[in-house]
Order: sequence, then structure tokens, then C-alpha cells
Amino acid sequence: MAPEPQPEPETETEPETRSPRRRPRLGIIVRALIYLPLLAFFGWQATRNFVAQRAAADDAFRASVAQWLQHPPRTIMMPNGEEMPVLELTEQEAIEMGLLPEPGDAEQAQPSPPQ
Repeated sequence: MAPEPQPEPETETEPETRSPRRRPRLGIIVRALIYLPLLAFFGWQATRNFVAQRAAADDAFRASVAQWLQHPPRTIMMPNGEEMPVLELTEQEAIEMGLLPEPGDAEQAQPSPPQ
């Protein structure tokens, strides 16, 4: 038995049916060039609005604290839910109630320095 002759490989190339190969990542680059500037712009706008709102909230808080300090409440709320009035005494009233020593008593109470 004689070996069968092998068919010769075809040397001609078949015409390509596909389009010429483009850069594989061109679509990604185009999308990045479109969307990254948009994301940066919207992020910048959001940050600017956030900072402006935070500054406005801070100013409102400072104004409310200043108003509260100018006109403090006359009652305070205790932890058990009970309201208690705030006592406001002048220095003279405190001396009359015995909470502060009289101005002349303070000088007498101090001992003279040793010689």
C-alpha cells in the first residue's frame, strides 16, 4: 500500500470579510473624554452648593446662639422633665440673702501680713 498523497496547503489567502482593525479601546477613550469632564463639572457644582449651604447653616446657628445669649430663657428643663425657674440675683440681693460677704467684711476677714 502506497501512502496517499497529502493535499498541498493552499497558499492563497482568503479575502478578509471583516473591516480593518481599529484601536480596540477607542470607544473607552471617547467615553472617558465625554463623561469625565461632565462628572468633574457636576462634582464641582455639588461641592460649591454644599459649602454654601454649610456656611448658611453655620451663620444661622451662630445667630440663634447669639440671640439665646442676649435673651436667655427664664426656665430650664431638668433631666426628669420638670421645669425649674432660673433665679437672677444682683450682687446687692446676694449680699442681703447672705450668699456673698459684705464688702467691708472681706477686708476684715483677711489677716494682716506678718512683719
